Amino acid sequence: MLPSGTEPSPSRDGLRDQLHVWIARPENFRDETSLARYRSWLSDEERSRADRYLGADDRHLFLVAHALLRSTLSRYGDRRPQEWRFTTGQHGRPGIGAGQAAAMRLGFSLSHVHGMVACVVGDGIECGVDVEPLGRVTDPRALARRYFHPGECDELDRLSDRDVDARFLEYWTLKEAYVKARGLGLELPLDGFRFTLGRGAPIAARFEAPIRDRAETWQFDQWRPGPEHVLSVAARRRDGRFRDVIQREVRAAAP
Repeated sequence: MLPSGTEPSPSRDGLRDQLHVWIARPENFRDETSLARYRSWLSDEERSRADRYLGADDRHLFLVAHALLRSTLSRYGDRRPQEWRFTTGQHGRPGIGAGQAAAMRLGFSLSHVHGMVACVVGDGIECGVDVEPLGRVTDPRALARRYFHPGECDELDRLSDRDVDARFLEYWTLKEAYVKARGLGLELPLDGFRFTLGRGAPIAARFEAPIRDRAETWQFDQWRPGPEHVLSVAARRRDGRFRDVIQREVRAAAP
């Protein structure tokens, strides 16, 4: 189940050399008592946002996602889930609010789609996470031609119809994770950088104008947290070192 925020935390020191990715499957969280407690953790603004969703599944997804974020931060920070306060940057990236000095160095990112919630946490670095469901895009090649680098489009054109959906989402989640980590939103054109994916080799990135960045300062990781989803993580490397990426799944207690 999602923690109360009072359990012993994972080692904060471990984050110096690691990224921790926490995932949850919303369908596992159905106990009404627990859901009421999770809702009590949210701020008034978050509850208002949740209530604006018309569909019950969308409201449930929002609740689980933001409860996961708050409880995850409490594993590393110095406060209970309901005590976290957040700010929003110029381009919409959330951050930890002022006055929470012991946790200000925590970098985090949240992603949620139907069937999966993911949260990444790092210590003092830019990081981003994106998760997407397979089969969501009806014409991945056409969408790629609108947004992707020409080299990525060329690869998609060479793939069979059976394989193109998965590769499109591999590119898409990597791009979204990087954009989230940078916190610059639409100022970063998706066709201004490209990825090269090879079996057994690290994911390689190349940045072109107008993006000002150095590929060697970034680490990208990707995997399938389940048969129906693709998940990607982007993180700024510290001192040129690669970090271990640790994935943990949070499960709801049986009703």
